[in-house]
Amino acid sequence: MSYQVTTLQARKDMAKARIGQIALPRITHIAFGTGGHAPGDVLTPVKPSETATALEQEVARYPIASATLINDTTVQYKVVIPKGTLNGVVLTEQALIDQNGKVVAIKTFGAKKKEPEDEFTFTWDEDF
Repeated sequence: MSYQVTTLQARKDMAKARIGQIALPRITHIAFGTGGHAPGDVLTPVKPSETATALEQEVARYPIASATLINDTTVQYKVVIPKGTLNGVVLTEQALIDQNGKVVAIKTFGAKKKEPEDEFTFTWDEDF
């Protein structure tokens, strides 16, 4: 099970972009963290808040490796966490980060432990 929420900041930016006040900022990174779970239970994700401006416990950010329009209303982002990084870290949350450094969406999920020999590829489908 996982939870995903678009943040209030992202919704404000989309509203401003619709009336031409700003250009909608591009997604440039995915941040990863260890705080997206129920206390004492890394296998049970908790629903993130739409008012969140950061992950509960960010441990790293990685640049978007690819962004693809997979249908008329969905952008698919991919990011790679290379071998030898985040060794032993148990990931339970991630966030889309825009070019201004703002968190625009948060996803929480059951524990994914990163071993030194593992290369993780994360895919995030952002639906509009």
